[in-house]
Amino acid sequence: MQDKIKMAFIACVNDDRAASECAWYIDRLNVPENMEIDFITIKDAPSMCAGYNAAMRSTDADYKIYIHQDVFILNRDFPIDLVRVFEENAQYGLLGVIGGFLPPNGSGWDHWTVGATYAVNEDKNLDLRFKRMTEEAVAETDAVDGMFIATNEDIPWREDIFDGFDFYDLSQCEEFKRRGRKVGVIMQDEPWCMHDCGLSKLTSYDSYREKFCNEYSDKYRFDEYYTVSSEKEEMYKLGLQFLETIEEALGMGNYEFVYRVLAELKDRRKLDNKLNALMDVRELCEINGGVVSFSQFGGSVGEIVGRLNEYKFQMRRAALGDENALNFLRTELDAGMLSQQGIDFLNRRFM
Repeated sequence: MQDKIKMAFIACVNDDRAASECAWYIDRLNVPENMEIDFITIKDAPSMCAGYNAAMRSTDADYKIYIHQDVFILNRDFPIDLVRVFEENAQYGLLGVIGGFLPPNGSGWDHWTVGATYAVNEDKNLDLRFKRMTEEAVAETDAVDGMFIATNEDIPWREDIFDGFDFYDLSQCEEFKRRGRKVGVIMQDEPWCMHDCGLSKLTSYDSYREKFCNEYSDKYRFDEYYTVSSEKEEMYKLGLQFLETIEEALGMGNYEFVYRVLAELKDRRKLDNKLNALMDVRELCEINGGVVSFSQFGGSVGEIVGRLNEYKFQMRRAALGDENALNFLRTELDAGMLSQQGIDFLNRRFM
């Protein structure tokens, strides 16, 4: 390693609590004496590319790790391991933890077949460990998922084209390859990260896929394959309507009504992330005592979802041996907010 190494983690943030949890995991990393670690957050960026460009220009870090605010680094030796992988694979300029090979129509999210990560989607926790492609430290791919992108040089993100939150990752992979640098996925025996991603709606995905295909037309052609059907669009709209109805009922203290609505929605997990969280809280309350327990979680959707998030964050910390988190859970148990059965449910759902 060189004498002085700077590493910057960069995240676009619209949820301060998720970002603080991301930072907690970064603070746990084993950092060599010759390395300086920074965590740069860009709040309410107009697009992922714009936010990442602003952060990139603000630091002279040798290595930049662009991560989602809900990605948590589990590998405590990450700083040393990442530098080693880059140094031993000098032809690579951009690395991820999952990725794959793109079809001619440019769709990426449904073609990840390389790498590893833990994840939590709308209805279960996932251990994604794809078949190891190589005994080498890195497998070359077309692209990597934007949940985690590590670079060892600065190439501008294409905010002139990708002014939203889709295809910024695939575009950046193409920009690196245009400059003669390889893109790849780190081969991990144990996943380095957890992605608490929830439901991905992808409502703008195909419009940005068209932009992607137009910009990189030497490789890709836009077609009539659509990620989000009109039926799915209607489902998403229905989810927002349910949320509005629930928020209004909570404002009037009508927890019984909310409890019934969530029971009817329990098999419709692809409507909305906040609805999914409310359904999780209802299941937890079924264990803890029913609707009376539900009313203790808060008086608004935001409060209820926030309390659930706090439980899962603290449980993960406790599993890593954090004494403050263990004390938090003991206090919740003593107060009757949680039961051991409730903790078991949360373990099955989020751990």
